[in-house]
Amino acid sequence: MSRVLKGIPGLLVVFLLATGVVRPAPAAEEQALYEKGRNAIFEERWPEAKRLFEDLKRRYPEGSFADDAHYWLGMALYELGDPEGAYGVLKQMSTLYPDSPWNDDSRALMVRCAESALRPAPGREAGGAGGSGGIFERAQKEYESFLDRATRDTSTKVQLLAIDTVLGSNPGKAPELLPRLSAGKSSREAAGLVLDRFFDGDDVKVTLENPSLGLRDGNVAIMVRQSDRISYLTLSEATDLIRSANPPAGRFDRAVVSAIRDKLLQAERNLVREGDPGTVETLSGLGAKSKSAIVRVVDGEVHYYRNGDETVRILVLRRQAGFTDANVKVFTESRGGVRELTMGEVRRLSASATGAAADSGALSDATLRYLKAALAIIEIDLTRASASPSE
Repeated sequence: MSRVLKGIPGLLVVFLLATGVVRPAPAAEEQALYEKGRNAIFEERWPEAKRLFEDLKRRYPEGSFADDAHYWLGMALYELGDPEGAYGVLKQMSTLYPDSPWNDDSRALMVRCAESALRPAPGREAGGAGGSGGIFERAQKEYESFLDRATRDTSTKVQLLAIDTVLGSNPGKAPELLPRLSAGKSSREAAGLVLDRFFDGDDVKVTLENPSLGLRDGNVAIMVRQSDRISYLTLSEATDLIRSANPPAGRFDRAVVSAIRDKLLQAERNLVREGDPGTVETLSGLGAKSKSAIVRVVDGEVHYYRNGDETVRILVLRRQAGFTDANVKVFTESRGGVRELTMGEVRRLSASATGAAADSGALSDATLRYLKAALAIIEIDLTRASASPSE
């Protein structure tokens, strides 16, 4: 990057130098050290590049290449597997040199550093190096906060990279992040690349914010891509659409509704694990208030949900037998004891906005939402299974 000023009147050069807008031409020694460092970068000799740019930064802290030294040192550290160190150097650069032409590239590299730093490394526990959980947690919050800010970055390059990065590790944030693509300055082509990666070439994507909470409203987002437009459905909207004999005209065609059904059932199947009915009880020892599991048992399965003192078990005796009162059993457990609910009682409970319409053993809203969503998906699943003998 040339610092030579050509065609600028002498007095203006003096003024710009005095105000820090431009800096003087580098000394020969500084220039030589910088070029050695750049050559090491281009030839991917990362340890040597790290040493040279550390030397440049130390010897010429106010020099013409001070911001360059920070950027290339950050890159060398990142390539050497030290994303935390690289992030710190690049963050310092943004503070010291807010007008540097390297700043967009620096923030893009910081996205990569934050992504790597948040990824669990072999042998690194949640407490981080040295076993200091507090330090690790503060650093984690710093990286997460930076990535969130970067998804709104004024630089299209940084914003797209940040959104793509966050969606890669947390697809459940898609309903929040994807609208920022159209709100930002990114081109249709650039935004389309992120959407292509996120949707994997499909028209429908189902994401869970927290897989351990299972398929329930508030935890599941169903997204439909129609060109560059994204439509969002709640779990209730999706199941109502799938079960409707006459879906709303003009919104989605039958192929899209079929894809929504298939993706939703695929998400459910991804939560299933093999075992016996007793294995779901191990979830109670994990310490979380709410947990969900689906355990395949011989021909059937157990859908299990725990929310504090409340537990729901939905037993499917035989998948091929379909969605009938005799084949699908619902048991609830709370401080009031264990109850078996008929489908009529379940529908009555699910239809109520709260559990107030039930007796003193009423379940919480969260548990009722799970029960309603789980049964809707089970009905869709079993209807398809019973119609497909080969399954």
